[in-house]
Amino acid sequence: MDNTDSSCLYICAFLNIKGQTGLKSDKSEQIENFVKKYKVDTLHLQEINISEDSFSNCDFLMSNYNILPNNSVNKYGTATLIRSDFCPTNLRCDTMGKVQIYDLGNISFANIYFPSGTDGNSRAAREELCSQVLPNLLINSKDDGYIGGDFNCITDKKDATHNPEQKMSRSLERLKNNQNWKDSYRTLHPSKLEYSRVYIQRQISGASRIDRCYHFGGLIPMHAQYVLIAFQT
Repeated sequence: MDNTDSSCLYICAFLNIKGQTGLKSDKSEQIENFVKKYKVDTLHLQEINISEDSFSNCDFLMSNYNILPNNSVNKYGTATLIRSDFCPTNLRCDTMGKVQIYDLGNISFANIYFPSGTDGNSRAAREELCSQVLPNLLINSKDDGYIGGDFNCITDKKDATHNPEQKMSRSLERLKNNQNWKDSYRTLHPSKLEYSRVYIQRQISGASRIDRCYHFGGLIPMHAQYVLIAFQT
């Protein structure tokens, strides 16, 4: 996601690293290559558990980026890699590793990883995060900002090819409307069908766009795209 206003240009990205396979050296090196290739200013990671040596084999990241961790007990947390010449302030997180928010100057950034699954408990957990946890953490946010990551739900039926009704979130839709969030990808590609997750379950293939970025305030997205790296395929 590129953004520009009258004074600045940011390149921010959101990436689920598929934490079930851990953060081995080959995966951390792919993350480093991704940051270098796309000249990312801030990379928001989901399904990650940060330790002191998480990127010890990545000289470029260690020299040029700081890490903001928000670990989870189940090791499926969130973290942000942010260029070391940026000075994040007002960092706030939830207690479960699902939400991470900070400010850069007059812009707020939020990194989201909601629970997955269409069962009742998972849906209830997502609705609680959207209706209670996230709104409270956003109270002191700036007027302009980005919020994105792995929502594990949708608000538009065309963002899922199979059983979209089961993936819809009323609380996220309500929050999005109340906060006047705009889907950054849809702003630039209003009718294009693009998906961030493709799967086969019980011999049924499907795809969904559960990973998204929203912008609010006076920010204007200039470019938005979905790209793959090796451990996602």
